[in-house]
Amino acid sequence: MSIVLDYTARIAPSALKAADVSGVCRYISLPQDNTAWKRITLAEYGELVANNISVTLNWEYAATDWLGGAAAGRAHGEEAVRQARALGYPAGRVIVGSADFNMTLTQWNAAGKAYAQAFAAAIRAGGFRPGVYGPYDVLTWVRNAGLMDAFWQAGMSTSWSGTRNANVWPGAHLRQRGYKTVAGQTCDWNEILIPNWSGEDMDLTEIGGIVPGITNARALYDIWVWAATARGLAPVNADDVAQHRADDRFPDATAAGRVDAKLNTLLGNNTYHAWQQADVAALAAAVAGAIANVLPNVSEQEVIDALTSEAGQAALVQAANKAEDS
Repeated sequence: MSIVLDYTARIAPSALKAADVSGVCRYISLPQDNTAWKRITLAEYGELVANNISVTLNWEYAATDWLGGAAAGRAHGEEAVRQARALGYPAGRVIVGSADFNMTLTQWNAAGKAYAQAFAAAIRAGGFRPGVYGPYDVLTWVRNAGLMDAFWQAGMSTSWSGTRNANVWPGAHLRQRGYKTVAGQTCDWNEILIPNWSGEDMDLTEIGGIVPGITNARALYDIWVWAATARGLAPVNADDVAQHRADDRFPDATAAGRVDAKLNTLLGNNTYHAWQQADVAALAAAVAGAIANVLPNVSEQEVIDALTSEAGQAALVQAANKAEDS
């Protein structure tokens, strides 16, 4: 099983690959002597990219950064953008802000929310996408505020969030699971729950960060599958889905009836979901309507824009919430 690793000092790409690591989360922080031990360097970043290991940048100065409120969030976000650009980190990729402590609702209301808002705004202004690392309740508060695009659960501290953190957070892209020693260094290993979470290959599995309210991982996956189906493609296994993701063009305008027929096939064979027929029909109508309104040779981003229109958001959120309750 391919995993994502987070750690504090350089590990050779050969050792990472031998440990079945496909991606890493590496620190950026205030450019001070006391953070040099954990900050990724330009040389290390270039080495990882050259060896096809995905890199996601993770901002953290202190575990309790988020208690600094808006001023700290803005300063940290702006410095994160500066360092990302200096590394050559591509625009559109995720920069994570870490809340690595058992935050209370009182702390969130007093400072954490303001930090998250300011950090996210600075990251977006810099051309990147904000993400959050934290325990169960923090992910919930951030999602409900509609602030971040990627969600990484600090899953090892199971007592946090009133023990809710012992459970997987619905909609988590990554979940930290345990320790793993690689090249003599103790690292944290993370389970990949939603592929392409870092924004390296933007596709419709990322729609949860774009449409607030959809947090169920299977719901997000199904939405992507349905969009691919609208292209006349009915994926039946992970390899097929990966191939569809690699093809970023939609070559054919597809009639709503054809979409409905394909969706009925998927529903009938129960390959991807077990949603109620009425809920699937509602979401199918929203997807079909969006696809029917775009012309041949549109990009995936244009389809995302259609699906995330005001009407599309309402339909998708309604259907996803019904499915989570069923």
